[in-house]
Amino acid sequence: MNEMSSEPTRLALSSAILKGSRFRRQILASAGDIHRAVSPECSINMRLLHRVCSYMEDREFRYQLVYTVLLPVFPLVAPLHIFKGYVERFRIAKMFSRDVFDEDIVKEKFPEVGSDSIVNIADARQNVVIYKGFLPFAFAGINLGGWSIALDLNRAKYNISGVREAPKKVTLSKLYERMEKKLLTLGIQGLSIRNYLFIPGHDVPKDSDFLPDKFGAPVQVVEEAIMDSHIEGNDSRVRYYKWIRIDEWGGDLTLSMFVRFSITGTNLFVELSQLVLTPPAQEYRDVDNDPSMDLLSKIFWGLGRMLSSPFAALASPFHLMSRISIRAFKSLGLLEKSLKREILLNPLFDFGAKESLRSRMTAPKYINYFQKMDSSRNLKVMEQQILDAIVDVLDEHGVDTSEIKERKSTILNNGILVQHGDVTAQAIAVGSRARAATGFSNFRKGNSEAPIGDK
Repeated sequence: MNEMSSEPTRLALSSAILKGSRFRRQILASAGDIHRAVSPECSINMRLLHRVCSYMEDREFRYQLVYTVLLPVFPLVAPLHIFKGYVERFRIAKMFSRDVFDEDIVKEKFPEVGSDSIVNIADARQNVVIYKGFLPFAFAGINLGGWSIALDLNRAKYNISGVREAPKKVTLSKLYERMEKKLLTLGIQGLSIRNYLFIPGHDVPKDSDFLPDKFGAPVQVVEEAIMDSHIEGNDSRVRYYKWIRIDEWGGDLTLSMFVRFSITGTNLFVELSQLVLTPPAQEYRDVDNDPSMDLLSKIFWGLGRMLSSPFAALASPFHLMSRISIRAFKSLGLLEKSLKREILLNPLFDFGAKESLRSRMTAPKYINYFQKMDSSRNLKVMEQQILDAIVDVLDEHGVDTSEIKERKSTILNNGILVQHGDVTAQAIAVGSRARAATGFSNFRKGNSEAPIGDK
């Protein structure tokens, strides 16, 4: 496999073949919805996936047309149906097997169908997430919980003479800068730190920076000046976060931390959320699970395709009409007009992005023990550096750090990383018994096979 390729990309592309038209049409429909925002897609080449889905759907349309024409003599459909299935399963799908997959070869084999310029796909420079629903970070996978603390910046520390001096002003930019510097010193492979703005989908129309045209697509990228204006700001609708991300195991594993500092009056508020995208689920790995068939197995497979061919022939006119209708509606702009009318009449229209493909592909557990341990190690060392950065900056500005040092010990030693929702640092400072209760022992409720961290 090409070193630049990722496992999620390979498995998503193979699913475009093996999962059939329904999967492909979902991908194309999402990319064609220019009135809603786009979620970041971790380790998936969505533009290449769109190309493969478009090509395969165009191919499917031609087959459905031939099936419909042959319907009066539907026995002739059987050999064609067998041939179609054989090519898809034993030739095209095999391009995405682990040992031969190469994105460059896929690009050559699947030429673009139609214009790619109007496709609504995540931009590599994306720094704005307009989200749908409750959790802004749903695209980043399974919520591991997090913590939050509030600190009084007006509480001075004692100097060497035993006197409290008035603290200096603490800026959020300084906190973010120190945190990023400390994290980068860890030398973690696959670590990236980026600035992002998060906005609820129903609040976007109120701000022209993020929706210049109410009938157009919400922006994915804003200029640095706009981003900087929200670092120190306290806009209740637009929140600035640092997205700390680690891509490991060929993209099979993505750890995310979302960190935000805010100052209200003389109080510093720190929030941290942790999420993980585990390896794609087994249902997306059929390309690797399908062993080579011997001659007898292929004969039985061919008999199955032959027996299903009459049903494929009978269904083909309906499939064909559905596809023609959708194309007609698009060319006439009927779907577009309907959606624009809804936007116009509904002041709370939600422009938020739908669930990301990568989060849908996520399995409920790790594939192996080493992935679990890598996640646990990286989360802990990054958390240590983030807390150290806060302490360092506050110390330098003459702020008393005794409280956060106590909280730091609680957070790091009592297993605050929980699976079932966020908890504050204060909520767990109740001794070692709380550690057994809050340290996550289950990856999902009722699933003891995939613990995320150490007990």
